[in-house]
Amino acid sequence: MTIPPGVDEQAIGAAPRAPGFDLLFVGRLISHKGVELALDALSLLQKRGLSPTFGVVGIGPQADDLKRRTDELGLTQSVSFLGHLEDETSLFSVMKGSRLFLLPSIREGFGQVVIEAACAGLPTITVDHPDNYARRLVTEGVTGWVCEATPAALADAIVIGLQTPLDMANGSAALLEAHRWEVAGAQTAEAYRTAKASQR
Repeated sequence: MTIPPGVDEQAIGAAPRAPGFDLLFVGRLISHKGVELALDALSLLQKRGLSPTFGVVGIGPQADDLKRRTDELGLTQSVSFLGHLEDETSLFSVMKGSRLFLLPSIREGFGQVVIEAACAGLPTITVDHPDNYARRLVTEGVTGWVCEATPAALADAIVIGLQTPLDMANGSAALLEAHRWEVAGAQTAEAYRTAKASQR
């Protein structure tokens, strides 16, 4: 039995809205998370005359390389590396002030941050890769978009996302209901009861 983690809707709801970004990434700065892919997509958009702001929350071994890549692509005016935020409230506040959540990861075991983003009102753009479970949490055109893992496809998805407002309150209702703490708790209790019964 697989039990998905719960999401703290109360904490997200209570967080004050803070100035955010057109695009927001939250995660460890490692290669399979796809931040470099996002930077290449932003470079393509810049050539089209578009400069959406991009906030990168997280730390990791790729941080310095990503900052150098940002400089090489001439994106320093639109990309902000925020490092590790000190608490969840700060993270949720930035989420609530942003427009789109970007998760171009080719490997996600689950992708809880997608559900947190949905709870904060953010549609998610992620990529279609067999090792990216997070793509299963996104309903195309309802809670976000799933695109090929290429700079061009991601750039196109970003344009669509920024131009297409979604009704996240209604669109994400079923997703959030399935991942409430109460649901996760009930499923965990049932799993323990089943395991205990099988040992008799």
